[in-house]
Amino acid sequence: KRQSKRQTLKDKYKIQKKVTQHHRKQRREARKAARNGTGPKPKKDPGLPNLMPFKEQFLRKALEENEREKEHERERVKRLHELRRERDEEAMEDSFEDGAAEGDKKRKR
Repeated sequence: KRQSKRQTLKDKYKIQKKVTQHHRKQRREARKAARNGTGPKPKKDPGLPNLMPFKEQFLRKALEENEREKEHERERVKRLHELRRERDEEAMEDSFEDGAAEGDKKRKR
């Protein structure tokens, strides 16, 4: 028979307490490291060696791909803005029509 994975509430809360203490300690050390400027250093990109065959073509292709992705992102943002603008305009028209209808009701009374 396999042992149950149940744990007493005492153990459960003790584990939670230890985890929060650990996270707090990590945040504190990160703050200290940022203050001292001794944090983990970002890994450098080794780049492409000069002896790599077809290096120029590879770089050109990478740049074109990057530009293409940026253009797609710009188009996506532009479409989002247009959709939001249309939705807002429709909402404004609907609220205007509702307001006009309510005004007619009040005038008729």
